[in-house]
Amino acid sequence: MKTIIRLIRKEYRLFWSDRVAVTMTFIIPILLIFIWGLVFGNMGSGTERLHLAFLNCSDAPVTKKIERALDSSKTFILIRSYKDEEDRSIKFDTSSIQDYVRKGRVSAALVIPADAYTDTTVGLKLKFYYDPKNDMEMQIIQGVLQQTIMSEVP
Repeated sequence: MKTIIRLIRKEYRLFWSDRVAVTMTFIIPILLIFIWGLVFGNMGSGTERLHLAFLNCSDAPVTKKIERALDSSKTFILIRSYKDEEDRSIKFDTSSIQDYVRKGRVSAALVIPADAYTDTTVGLKLKFYYDPKNDMEMQIIQGVLQQTIMSEVP
């Protein structure tokens, strides 16, 4: 046992006397952790507030709940109208909301049609329009929309 302790002491002294070994063991990993932290530091901070053009044509209580949930969400800013050339605020209709997305003013739009939900239907009809240029943002929007809708639909 005595020889093992002497061997450990000897190796410990040799390690601390070798500056390259100490640097490679401690300083380099700390620098790498710092660099990776700078690169990926904001990954878990959540999504920024995404602009979503929104039109609800239905009077069903479920669609009103979904609208309230999306409106109170920290992820979305619902845009319900647009400004024309004369700076008047005009509410969306189905064709104007498609045009709004097509022009690139927002990445995505959600339309809840008048027949979206009835007492006899099993599912919920929604129309989702998106700008294919913003594929990553569209996937984030779809995921959060699915999560919100699934938590609100009975």
